[in-house]
Amino acid sequence: MNAELEKFRSKDVYEEVPIPTGVKPISMGWVHTEKIDSLKGVVRKSRCVVHGNRQKEKLDYDPFSVSSPVIDLVTIRLLTIIGCELGMTIQHLDVESAYLNASITHSNPIYVFPPKSVPLKKNHCWLLKRSVYGLKQSGFEWYHTIKRVLEDIGFNQVLHNDGLFHIEYEEGSVIYLGLYVDDILMVGSSQKVIDNFVDQLRDHFEVKVFGEISNYLGIEFRKTESGYILSQEKFLKKLLKDFKLDDSYGKNIPWIPNDKYEKVAIIRENVNPENDFEKVPNETLLDPDAKKLYQSGVGSLLWAATNTRPDISVVVNSLGSKSANPNVHDYEKLIYCLRYIKNSMGYHIEYKRNRLNIPPKSFVIECFSDASFAPGLDRKSISGTLIYVNGNLVQWATKKQTVIAQSSAACEMLALNYTMLKAIEIKKQFNGFGF
Repeated sequence: MNAELEKFRSKDVYEEVPIPTGVKPISMGWVHTEKIDSLKGVVRKSRCVVHGNRQKEKLDYDPFSVSSPVIDLVTIRLLTIIGCELGMTIQHLDVESAYLNASITHSNPIYVFPPKSVPLKKNHCWLLKRSVYGLKQSGFEWYHTIKRVLEDIGFNQVLHNDGLFHIEYEEGSVIYLGLYVDDILMVGSSQKVIDNFVDQLRDHFEVKVFGEISNYLGIEFRKTESGYILSQEKFLKKLLKDFKLDDSYGKNIPWIPNDKYEKVAIIRENVNPENDFEKVPNETLLDPDAKKLYQSGVGSLLWAATNTRPDISVVVNSLGSKSANPNVHDYEKLIYCLRYIKNSMGYHIEYKRNRLNIPPKSFVIECFSDASFAPGLDRKSISGTLIYVNGNLVQWATKKQTVIAQSSAACEMLALNYTMLKAIEIKKQFNGFGF
């Protein structure tokens, strides 16, 4: 806590002032965290935060100035592919206490009470000068602060992605840069240009350089001779341990094969024989604790499916559709999928250069879409999407269509439309980089 307060003082975050007449300062508190990071070891941190839920719209913040653009998972994969294909180095750095570097631009002053453990004069409070964690506008203020710094250095923002920047030097060297709040992903032509950029950035912020990327947003990166392997083994091992399945047997497929959970069997079980339109009560629902565990497990599997495990996308889509009211059979399906994870722990996504016989600095986008017409009781069709860049998988999705298609052809067209829109987004990002 002392280290955090020292940062507040060194960065001139606040000024101690008498409480203005008619003003009710917002309270602050401490958030203590401890995590084990493969790069940093055991990290213990105490953060002094504002109770932003007590801010009043328009008085304490502008509702149109709270969003903070960040790169998404697809963009991370695109940057990885660019690094592979062009033989560039991919590195990761972190800006320490990022929000405290951003000034507050809202016209109305923000007054707060520091945590009770912090000494304070009687009838006094803090007038905030800088963005503090917890304020609704802090992410917005930080983004525009680092954006100005990057533009002063010479970076240009990619037109169709506000979290992406690039710079090209006279000798032909280039850096592509992605922002995820204070985590920066860099793809550079050489170590020299990256070092020069980091030196420039250190003129403005305290920067921690992790070097060659090995972990970014919980995704493990492993460099190979021709590219990178992306996986989440540590995350999935912890998930199995949470469900006490780390020492259990595994399964070879992620879904219970042809049994009573089939669509036809479900229809027969859940319909009153005397009235086809009257449903029989559902299977036994999970109790609140089991329901919470189910939702946690599905959420974790969804994170894995979205990042590095497209092989479980269909299963997770089905499990997620039952999250509101899961029953005992749904829980059995979740455990079955986790046992499959146990057996397929080493599965990963690999990005390699020269998969396709194409000219250098060329990028080919290939798209595949499919649809399953009305497979469930709600009659909604399911779309499937796969998008490759130079033979490397960059985007995949399994999702229910938002409208009820009237035919199999209609649901196929809806799936194709979704896939093409995603492919166009990828093409725009490449265009923004000048490819």
